[in-house]
Amino acid sequence: MKFLVFIIFCYLPVSFATQPKIADFFNAPKIKIAQINPSGDRILIKLKHKNNYLLMLYAVKTKQKSILFYEPKKTEHENETADNIIKATWLSDNEILALLRLDDGSYKDYLITLKQGEGNKELSSFENLAFGGHLIRHSRFHKRKLIVAKRNKHGGKDLYYVDIDTKVTTKRLNDNLREATNWLLDAKDNIKVAWGYVDDEFTVWYRAANDESWDIIRTSTDREETFKPVLALDDKQSFLVLHNHDRDEIVLQEFNPVSKKFGKIIFEKKGTDIQGISLNAGYTGLTSAKYFENGVLRNHYFNENAELKNNSLKDIFPEQQAIVVSENSSKDQQIIFTFNHENKGKYFHLDTNDNEHMLLGSNNPNFGASNSGSRIVHHKIPTSDGFQIESYLTLPNNVENPPLIVMPHGGPIGVQDTIYFDPHSQLLASRGYATLKVNYRGSSGYGKKFMFAGQKQWGLNIENDIKNSLDNIIKLDIIDQSRICIFGSSYGGYSALMSVIKYPNQFKCAISFAGVTDIPLMFAEDTRMKIDSYKQIMKDIVGDPIKDKDYQRNNSPVYRYKELLTPLLLVHGTDDSVVSSEHTERLSLLLSKKKIDHEFMLLDGVGHGFYSGYSATLFYNKVFEFLDNNLAKE
Repeated sequence: MKFLVFIIFCYLPVSFATQPKIADFFNAPKIKIAQINPSGDRILIKLKHKNNYLLMLYAVKTKQKSILFYEPKKTEHENETADNIIKATWLSDNEILALLRLDDGSYKDYLITLKQGEGNKELSSFENLAFGGHLIRHSRFHKRKLIVAKRNKHGGKDLYYVDIDTKVTTKRLNDNLREATNWLLDAKDNIKVAWGYVDDEFTVWYRAANDESWDIIRTSTDREETFKPVLALDDKQSFLVLHNHDRDEIVLQEFNPVSKKFGKIIFEKKGTDIQGISLNAGYTGLTSAKYFENGVLRNHYFNENAELKNNSLKDIFPEQQAIVVSENSSKDQQIIFTFNHENKGKYFHLDTNDNEHMLLGSNNPNFGASNSGSRIVHHKIPTSDGFQIESYLTLPNNVENPPLIVMPHGGPIGVQDTIYFDPHSQLLASRGYATLKVNYRGSSGYGKKFMFAGQKQWGLNIENDIKNSLDNIIKLDIIDQSRICIFGSSYGGYSALMSVIKYPNQFKCAISFAGVTDIPLMFAEDTRMKIDSYKQIMKDIVGDPIKDKDYQRNNSPVYRYKELLTPLLLVHGTDDSVVSSEHTERLSLLLSKKKIDHEFMLLDGVGHGFYSGYSATLFYNKVFEFLDNNLAKE
């Protein structure tokens, strides 16, 4: 087996600095798209060049590169990236569909046609398709038609065919059903199943054939229920659905729309939700079901050939999660995307005839000569009320008993940490810090009982789960228990503050970015509370601001600020539209009036997270200064 390394562009000069740059962990990916055409002789790549993206072609045999589209825009800061290429995909060997963002902020779909010029130079023409709405995909049954969705006045979406050559739009494919927002099509583009909300009631429609009327086959107001149709079965009058009706975990099961009953369970995994499925090349049958086990993405395969192909990828790319993201018609030329806890993502071209593979590009930070790597320790503990709490400890290699940063995830309901690349954990590991991520009650992936057990547990059992996980990690004697800090964003920032209130002797310091500090304020300031369904969801999660007033105040850091005596770093973005900076500003003001020592930082123009290396660098420069001051060895 041969292995070639060929980087299409030299993104950054090789650095021999002792530490990788902060911005490298948070900058936009260097490659966002890599697709091979049906013949397998050209690869379409969306590539970052300086502070912008371009579309380019790479000829597999000649290794010739040609730029299709590059219109650079100025960015305010060095480590910010402008992106005006929203989508791009092959339609045929010489045609590409692309969605581009224009200077006025509008979006337009283009058909890019390729021709060979003199000296084998690639020539291209751009034609605006101007069909309105947004492209769903090109038809797999009618090769010269696109399937387009347009919003309607009924709150739903309508589907249409658009002829690529004539630009003519057909009548609605969904006929008189106007309320649905999601559609399940079979391999011949027949719409058999549709779903959406009607007056806050989840509704599913079905029709056996295009000339038949739509029937409502299911309604539900249960917010804890999942019902997602995923595959229409051509040989049966049924379809496959991912659901958790009358059960805890999400399973893959047949559903008969005539009897309105569930049939054969296709796949289930005790204690784990099924996350999704993959289909065969014809989109007519199952290839695998996907789920997480010990933080690792697993596949249950439904045919031996698919499993053999996956095992072959494991041999070629050991210790990596390897996914086929594109392949040619004969399936012997593939684009492979690999990732793991240290690998943010690499794209390869694989020739399956001899397993020769070539690196197209990497999205990883430029570690230079400094990277000693990290390793993951998976841990699981039982709770007194029957749950299992899973956690992942990232340890920097070659550092004995490192200081630990506990990192609660946001949410808190419906979010799941895994072992895979996290820029915060890997950046901290590169600086010699271990990190602990805990899937406390409320996290997704473990069944609905576990997820909804996190409701109204802000400052209570959620923080107990995190503390109990930490206690068990300490017993392993692989971190320095005298140097532990807690740091989180959004709910994680809230959790960091409440944890040092609940356990003041456990943590040397706490860092809150974009953290909630005042639960009642969430109801007063969030304009989404005007939507009854959203307000009810929030009441379920954090309680009613009137009926549960005492609970909310007792578990809001801003009302218990006098107990925040652990060294604090409070940071918030001025443009945060999810949790306003008023949460952090109020807390800082109260602490200052009481002369309680803390550090406070407002990041101008930053929202609810870091979407550029520039803002992340500003933040982490402060974080590392704070950690150096509070976690230094005594």
